[in-house]
Amino acid sequence: MDTNEYKQLEGILSGYFEALDFCIVDNPDFWEDSDISQGDYKGYDPAMKFEATCLCENFYKDNHPHLETLAVEQLRRIGNDLYFTTQGHGVGF
Repeated sequence: MDTNEYKQLEGILSGYFEALDFCIVDNPDFWEDSDISQGDYKGYDPAMKFEATCLCENFYKDNHPHLETLAVEQLRRIGNDLYFTTQGHGVGF
């Protein structure tokens, strides 16, 4: 994966975790030692990070040709939709 592809994947992953955060914002215990603004997504269980990363990587690999020209904000929205869809929230793709 080259640098541009990594940045695209990071945009999707960032959006995925942004949506997850939106869904758990009412849990103050979660936020106590969290810093999700970092690329390592501190505060998340390693298994959760691995699962999310694999899901986003697979989505990226399957859809790479369609994602090449998108801006980071668009990729983040895709990450949001990916989370909401896979978690059955009734919004998303």
